[in-house]
Amino acid sequence: MLSEDERERMRRAYYIDHLKVSQIARETGHCRQTVKDVIEAVPRKPYQLRDGRPGPRFQPFQKRLEELLAENSHGVETGQLSTRSIPSARI
Repeated sequence: MLSEDERERMRRAYYIDHLKVSQIARETGHCRQTVKDVIEAVPRKPYQLRDGRPGPRFQPFQKRLEELLAENSHGVETGQLSTRSIPSARI
């Protein structure tokens, strides 16, 4: 699948630089039909969500998670944090 940047480069080469389809195909490594399809295609609209998304599923637990991370932040700098250092009974 082509990225939007590749598509734009092909369109610019055709419309602005006035290169032939075969020349663009040689330079990009794609077949001529792909280049033709890209040139003739209408540019895609940017993706937008119609409705807002709900918050993360762990949102009710986020405050507790931040507390636990703050308590155990001392092991991160020393590299000594392990699963044994986090008691499972506190969660």
